[in-house]
Amino acid sequence: QIAAVTTHLGLGVTLSTSFTPPYHLARTLASLDHLSGGRAAWNVIQSAGPANYANFPTAEWLDGPELYDRGDEVVEAVVALWQSWAADALVADRDTGVFADPSRITTPDYKGRYTAVRGPLNLPPTPQGQPVIIQAGDSARGREFGARWGEVIFAIERTADDLRAKKTDLQTR
Repeated sequence: QIAAVTTHLGLGVTLSTSFTPPYHLARTLASLDHLSGGRAAWNVIQSAGPANYANFPTAEWLDGPELYDRGDEVVEAVVALWQSWAADALVADRDTGVFADPSRITTPDYKGRYTAVRGPLNLPPTPQGQPVIIQAGDSARGREFGARWGEVIFAIERTADDLRAKKTDLQTR
């Protein structure tokens, strides 16, 4: 409902790469971007620990760097799905009844160690191309992940010097 009653607020959604398949992430976030007129963002997290996994009994338990390895694959697959439609693939021609140009839609066929998608996504490109990616990882591996994917990085450093050091570290990575 917030998308319907606002016009300038960005809508950030926290979704875990540990429990949600890439296709569902891509479709959910693309839908939000369409509904909000291009204001969606994804706060990418990796979830660990018994309390989290208790709600997802079929999820593979991973810790530490492996969580981020799976996270990398999930984001790679999600981005591949978002990019499966060329910007001009949507035709939407009522007179001819042509919705999309199939020659402008690709099949990502992504396969990794932890996840796979065949694609394509069944939604046209979103108003902003893809939702903004937010990240907050602060471990060494988390910073690698954030530097690779994050367009927005959460920072809770206590001093301006610490914040500058984090910015420099992320830019270096």
